[in-house]
Amino acid sequence: STPSTPYTITFKCKSVTGLATTTPATAQFGTVWRESSTGRLVVSSIYNSTANSPAGTRATSAKWNDAESFNANYNDLWTWLTCADTLWFKVSDDGSTRRASYGTDGVNFMELHATSSTDFLTPNQVGFFVRGDNVAMGLQVLSWKVE
Repeated sequence: STPSTPYTITFKCKSVTGLATTTPATAQFGTVWRESSTGRLVVSSIYNSTANSPAGTRATSAKWNDAESFNANYNDLWTWLTCADTLWFKVSDDGSTRRASYGTDGVNFMELHATSSTDFLTPNQVGFFVRGDNVAMGLQVLSWKVE
């Protein structure tokens, strides 16, 4: 469930990615807010996809109508990171603004998006996720802190 506002959740993770079974292949992991009554999701993640042109790694924050139906991106940025890197994600909600960011050291973070706490969904669940399309994918959560 989602903590009472204000809250900040920070977690350190490392993906475990296997070999692509076919192309195109997508490996993605990060944070997710979910509204259980509608199934809507807001995800902030690092992903690598051979489906993109050109293929490469991106940092993204996006809205999903449900687990299988993409809606729109808040942000979609090329990044020098790889899905093999150990990364930190931070999500927060102060009651008026929901924020998501990522970083490599747990101190310095790059904001992926900041939006109204009720934009697109009113989340009652928050956590982390992993998605592998045509690739074996796992996630090691190395630490998790709620403030």
